[in-house]
Amino acid sequence: MPIGSPALLLAQDEASARQWAPMIIMELLACGPVLLLAARAQDVDALWEHIPLRQAYDAGRLRVALFPPPAQARLRRDGLMHWTEELRRSGLTAGASLCLLDARALLSGASMTELRRLGAQLHRFASRRSWPVVLLLPLVQAMDDAPYTGGARLAATARSGTLGISHIATLAKEPNGSVLTLHSWDGAQGAVFHMRYALQEDAGGLAYAGSCSQGEEPTLIQAPDMDLVYATQACLPPSFEPPANWTIVSTWDELEQTARHAVGATALLDAGEPQQFDALGALVHRLRSSCPSSLKIIVRETTGKLRAHSEQALLHLGATTVAYRELGFARLMRLVEASRQIVHAQPPAQDLERTLEAFRPAPMRGYLAPVAFERAVRTVYERRGAVQLAHTLVHLQLLPRVAHLDALRSCRVLRDGDLVSADASGIWVFLFACSAPDVPQTLSHMFTLALEQLFSAQVIDSTESGIAAVLQRLRAQAPGLPDYGGGLTTAIASTAVPRPATPEPPPTTAPVLKTARAEDQELPGAPRVHARPIARRGAAASLQVTP
Repeated sequence: MPIGSPALLLAQDEASARQWAPMIIMELLACGPVLLLAARAQDVDALWEHIPLRQAYDAGRLRVALFPPPAQARLRRDGLMHWTEELRRSGLTAGASLCLLDARALLSGASMTELRRLGAQLHRFASRRSWPVVLLLPLVQAMDDAPYTGGARLAATARSGTLGISHIATLAKEPNGSVLTLHSWDGAQGAVFHMRYALQEDAGGLAYAGSCSQGEEPTLIQAPDMDLVYATQACLPPSFEPPANWTIVSTWDELEQTARHAVGATALLDAGEPQQFDALGALVHRLRSSCPSSLKIIVRETTGKLRAHSEQALLHLGATTVAYRELGFARLMRLVEASRQIVHAQPPAQDLERTLEAFRPAPMRGYLAPVAFERAVRTVYERRGAVQLAHTLVHLQLLPRVAHLDALRSCRVLRDGDLVSADASGIWVFLFACSAPDVPQTLSHMFTLALEQLFSAQVIDSTESGIAAVLQRLRAQAPGLPDYGGGLTTAIASTAVPRPATPEPPPTTAPVLKTARAEDQELPGAPRVHARPIARRGAAASLQVTP
């Protein structure tokens, strides 16, 4: 612990708070006597489970005093001018460390002015002492016998730098162990910022586990298996001779067993067949939940193509990236090499089944009557929850000489979730998990005739607000619109029923690699409405998507 400067230690969860507080107090006792300030009597009672602390208390080396939340709030408002005398009366002697067991009330609700004044006064107080001054912040522990919900805000306040404290750290419990994050820490070898250290249980305490990363967006610096790659045989070309640091297995199960103790290695999985997607998603979720965030999980398309919503589901479940089938193996190896320092920043989804269901399209496709079409599209948005998928609604304006039935009969819907209907002037097409730039290619696969032979113009909308406005108008018009279902063949009329998903046709201009980057997400409310003549469709820049 630093001397001459206060330290602010945050416990991210209940388990970390229970484990860290006794360890900090024992470290302080190793330097000399300690005055412990507790917000509640029951917090002190929990410490007596640790026999060395009880023995230190009985020997007079550990003194305890209550410092309840109202007193902390008054101290924040009134300042620390009289605090030193009160601490002396409570048992703070020369050469004694000071530990505030729960300092949440000291910071909660403070203004910027109060925080700056409090930080400056804590610095002056600590600089006059020859022993550590430590403030603990349990971010989720109950306060005043009620659940505490201000942890995220309090953590942001503590880490903001407003207090001017140079020593700020967080301990968090993860499925595979604990992680200590030094947000800022001034040591003998210089200042350290945003360092994350993996810890493991060691003789009742915590010890460095051999891996660390640095940065607000963490970059892996060290891991014992950083250069290792575990890959399934299906990811490799037939004549490939793996390097010495590659371990090749035949099945997903074997890879899971091989990588169960991985820390910073790379797991290279084949995507399998479309009907195996749920099993693939479950495997990605288990690996991400049971291994450190420094494990890289790369899913490679092999026999089939993953739809856009399937890729997003894998990234949401913990995959590092998805490599398209078109990516050559030499480039895949370079991708593996370039990914070695990646640390997965997002926590894994809590509920696997709910996540898969949120990304899965409804098991229907093809033509629906206008009333059913409007209801089905509206349901897509109602059931998505927190999942942000880009859907697109397209209106195709019929040429005067083309009948509705002729246009609908030329339509072949191959993907679950893609729906078709008609109004007085044209055809409505709803494309599930399809962004505006991919619309021309998708439509070209959907119709057996060239679009310019059927339609004069198209309007594309991929914004939620725009689609909602269209659905509202369609809901009012739908009862008066004809239903063309009776005049269609089974090629389209019977496809709006449950059926297994079909892999989408391979794109010709799609990017080879997709990664989980925030800048790849479309901004909600951005303009995505385009009306233009079909005959003026060009090759590359014909869509003219507005950024």
